[in-house]
Amino acid sequence: MRLWKIHKRPDLFMRKGKTTMSQHPAHHDAYAAEPGSGLAVTSLVMGILGLILCPLTSIPGLILGIMGLARANETPPRASGKGMAIAGVVTSGLAMLASILVVPLLIGIMLPALGQARQSAMRLQSSANIRMMLQGLSIQSQANNGQFPQTADDWQQNLIDAGFVSADMFTSPATDGLGDDYFFVPGGRDDFDASRIVIYEDPALNPDGTLIGFADAHVEWFDQTTAMQMLSNLTLPDGTRYAPHESDPSASARGGQP
Repeated sequence: MRLWKIHKRPDLFMRKGKTTMSQHPAHHDAYAAEPGSGLAVTSLVMGILGLILCPLTSIPGLILGIMGLARANETPPRASGKGMAIAGVVTSGLAMLASILVVPLLIGIMLPALGQARQSAMRLQSSANIRMMLQGLSIQSQANNGQFPQTADDWQQNLIDAGFVSADMFTSPATDGLGDDYFFVPGGRDDFDASRIVIYEDPALNPDGTLIGFADAHVEWFDQTTAMQMLSNLTLPDGTRYAPHESDPSASARGGQP
């Protein structure tokens, strides 16, 4: 009697959770190739990140895409997602190509800007050095009836000994270590003449221009042509031409005028 019920009503047997193997074989086979598709998805995601954010993710993205594509092409296939794997390889390859082309271009754009920023910082530091020297000379002149030192001998050491400047201020940020970086024009009074040159940086240190300090303690940057014209007209109070940057022992080594 029980066997008859099972034969006539197989659904009673299935209700107890004992299904036969013939009911779902196709269902299991359909998912047999799914686990490896994660490689393709990861490759696509990393390729997109490489295009948008960081080109470095394109390298593992390309490797994972090739692995996912290889699995999808096996017979029988060990993974699905062949289309995603191809997309991952393409996006990762494009990200790598973009990094090869764009990164050198960005470097080429940024390097000159960084160089200009460095030059500006050095110019500001050198200008501050000259201004401190001018202020020290002005204070010294008050104890000397308003007269600047009459010779350039030991002018640097005198300022250091008086505590107006430190020794490192006589070294320009653009120094090459070959000779004096700053030159003092001796003589004259501390008359705050905004046109009279008192201290200047060696023109050979920077081919673009030169910093010049005046008797009123202001400092200006002049292009090289203008600066050389101004320095060529330098004279002492007695009318003698004065050009210490030309006679400096390091002038020829720095490319200055002998």
